[in-house]
Amino acid sequence: MELYRVFYDSYLKQLKKHSRRAKSSVLYSAELIIAANIVQGDFLTKQSPGGTPVVFSEWKILNLEQLPMTLMVQRTEYTLEEIESGVTKEAGTVVNPLEPKGQIALPFLDNDEGPQAAVPRGTELRYLPCKITAVHREELSRVHE
Repeated sequence: MELYRVFYDSYLKQLKKHSRRAKSSVLYSAELIIAANIVQGDFLTKQSPGGTPVVFSEWKILNLEQLPMTLMVQRTEYTLEEIESGVTKEAGTVVNPLEPKGQIALPFLDNDEGPQAAVPRGTELRYLPCKITAVHREELSRVHE
C-alpha cells in the first residue's frame, strides 16, 4: 500500500538521521492506524459493504505538553452518521465491537479475529489510553456501570 510505503520511507530516513534502529512496535502501530482510517462504504447510506455502519477512529493525543515526550493516545470510534450529526463521545468508546467496520483489509496486517473475538454481545468496551507505539495491541476494557 502506497500510504504505508510513504510512512516507512520517512521513518527510515529519520532513523538514519538520528542513528537509531527501527522498532517493530512503531511499524505495527502505523499499519493499524492506516488500516483503521481507510474505510470502504457508501457515503449516502453510511453503510459498509457488509451493511454495518461505516466507522472512523479519532486518535487523541493525551500528553502533548508533557515531558518526557512519549506520546500517549486514546482511540475513540465514531460512525459516519455520528460525525455528520456532531456527536461527542466519552474517550475510548468502541462502536459495536462484534461487527466489522468496513476497514480495508491490508496485506501487511494479520486480519485475525481482533481484540473483540471473546467479547459477549452487549458488552460495552472502551479503548485504553496507550503509547502511540502500542496502538496495534488494541487494548480494551469493559465498562462497568
